[in-house]
Amino acid sequence: MNRRIVELIATIVLIQISVQAQSEKIQETANQQETAVFNVQRLQWSAVELDENQYKAMYNQAKNVFHLKIYVDEPNFSVFGFPNGSLYELYGPGSPQRPWKNGVDGFAVGFAVNDIQAAVKELKKAGNEILGDIQSAGPDYKYLFYRAPDGRVYAVSQSK
Repeated sequence: MNRRIVELIATIVLIQISVQAQSEKIQETANQQETAVFNVQRLQWSAVELDENQYKAMYNQAKNVFHLKIYVDEPNFSVFGFPNGSLYELYGPGSPQRPWKNGVDGFAVGFAVNDIQAAVKELKKAGNEILGDIQSAGPDYKYLFYRAPDGRVYAVSQSK
């Protein structure tokens, strides 16, 4: 056999191997999507712990620069809302104690999910530490804090 024919056969074999690997990866992804019991929909919530000067500056930015809607406006504690429903909480000195404050770095985020019960089940199964029971903030909003493998406290939430 001449060298060109060998190169052509080798190329065809490599293409077949590549197509097979891509096909297997597509099937694996499809199988994972079929077995998922809940979906993360978006980043739902974030909170940050601030000193007095930082609190004033970030409050001003959220209110007057970003023009966010104010849901809670108390001394050293504010909750702002984005148009997509995401929440942004500011915690100044003396603000309420929250489970996420026992995390790392004074910053936390939460993830909106379509099925909070299923999310909690999967978080437990994956070895996350569940911090309390599912809480409600009105009839249409449920949330739960958990400690992830990185040591930080996060939240999952479900809105109707």
